[in-house]
Amino acid sequence: MNSKILTLDQLGTESGRLREEGKRVVVSNGCFDILHVGHVRYLAAARKLGDVLVVGLNGDDSVRQLKGGGRPVNRERDRAEVLTALESVETVHYALRWDGEWHLDFASLETALDAAPRTRAILVVSPGNPTGAYLKQAEREALAQLGCPLICDEVFADYPAFPDPRRARTAAAWDEVLSFALSGLSKVMPLLSSQMNR
Repeated sequence: MNSKILTLDQLGTESGRLREEGKRVVVSNGCFDILHVGHVRYLAAARKLGDVLVVGLNGDDSVRQLKGGGRPVNRERDRAEVLTALESVETVHYALRWDGEWHLDFASLETALDAAPRTRAILVVSPGNPTGAYLKQAEREALAQLGCPLICDEVFADYPAFPDPRRARTAAAWDEVLSFALSGLSKVMPLLSSQMNR
């Protein structure tokens, strides 16, 4: 097995070790179904932003939902192997839960927290791009129960894909747990990629 491809449990252990060593971890994700030079340049630029690059890889069902019929062209295991062949990529993992709409996978999140008990915060991008998925109020309340501070990147919050009364209000208004609202973290990587392609 490729040592760069990690399960969620392994990723939790590895991220804890990296934090103890004071390493800066950069996280990105995507489908990477048909790898092209834009992907390679974007990942190389992301890698330069820290000590370690972790790339979340969307599963086959996720790619099918995002890209449509006939996708993925390459199955998840093959896409992971191709990604790990890039020298800029340190580890690969991604977990999604889809049941007609996107949800946080709390079982996976709790497993990761158990594996890395020194976790300092949970980062959520809401709404997610390109899925348009957003954090629901019930999910935000469940996140608060985990006891970790929450960092919510709300870069596209002003542009909801559709109205939904279940949508969580801005993290700036959360009071159950220490919370931070950001605007732009999830935009940094795509902008770097577009600048490099000019």
